[in-house]
Amino acid sequence: MSSDPRSDIRVAVAFSPCSGHGAKFAALTGEMTAALAIGDAAPEPRFTLNRF
Repeated sequence: MSSDPRSDIRVAVAFSPCSGHGAKFAALTGEMTAALAIGDAAPEPRFTLNRF
């Protein structure tokens, strides 16, 4: 068994506000990302890979 404490990670959350115009949404996207990372929210369907 691995001694790496991160070995139980089952979810990955990728986040990028990009640059320029995206910066104005940093607070909102940060809250959404944090909620996803700790399991308090479901992914927004518009931003999932399942829609492709």
